[in-house]
Amino acid sequence: MKSKNVIIAGGGFFGLYLAEQLALKGCRVTVYEKNSELMSRASYVNQARVHNGYHYPRSILTALRSRLSFPRFVSEFRDCIDDDFSQYYLIAGALSKVTGAQFNRFCQRIDAECEDAPASVKRLVNPALIDAVFTTREYAFDSHKLRDVMLQRLSAANV
Repeated sequence: MKSKNVIIAGGGFFGLYLAEQLALKGCRVTVYEKNSELMSRASYVNQARVHNGYHYPRSILTALRSRLSFPRFVSEFRDCIDDDFSQYYLIAGALSKVTGAQFNRFCQRIDAECEDAPASVKRLVNPALIDAVFTTREYAFDSHKLRDVMLQRLSAANV
């Protein structure tokens, strides 16, 4: 790979991470982004969640990929992670494609932390709209810190 020239279209987190990894393998990498700033679109506005599989109850494979990537991301980007808050997952009642019981079984299948939320939290939701409330383990990231870390890493890798 040492003699390969690689172009990455898109300066979101995954594009930047891929660029760094390829550069570390000896490729000459250039990243092209249509905006004036990197990581300013999906990486910035996607609710800043570090996914742990909970969002994919209808895709076990995607959920498992998230579960496997979660500890690595948290470890590698610890300074960009905010885990100092309670995390809850609410399952809608009407119009949801997954019931609370199905979601609970799904979490067991992918070995994701999931237990009934405390009564003090459940009292905050409208039971006519919400089927179940679970305590989960899912963090947020600071997109500005993450961008700064990636820019430093890209610079060090000569991207």
